[in-house]
Amino acid sequence: MELRKIVYASMQANSGSTTIYSAAATWGELKAENDDIAAKASGMKAFIREGRIELNHDYTQLPAGDINLYFIVEKNNSGQEHSDVWEVIDQFVKNLN
Repeated sequence: MELRKIVYASMQANSGSTTIYSAAATWGELKAENDDIAAKASGMKAFIREGRIELNHDYTQLPAGDINLYFIVEKNNSGQEHSDVWEVIDQFVKNLN
């Protein structure tokens, strides 16, 4: 499989985004080859904006082509789960740009 561009960012680390290149086909493979992604995945939920995919299981297939991966905290500042995670991600992306 050829390499694809993966841009990822975390809501917790206000450091912008990071770009890597990977041939991983599943979420588990991607975590296994990148320690930073694996560390972020252990404390936050991971989502791929393209296709609106939540990465819950290591066997989850990554979509073809380049992807944008976002890590968000599971709960908001009030300690409750986000009611609309995609709205949170869309706002987060606007703030990155």
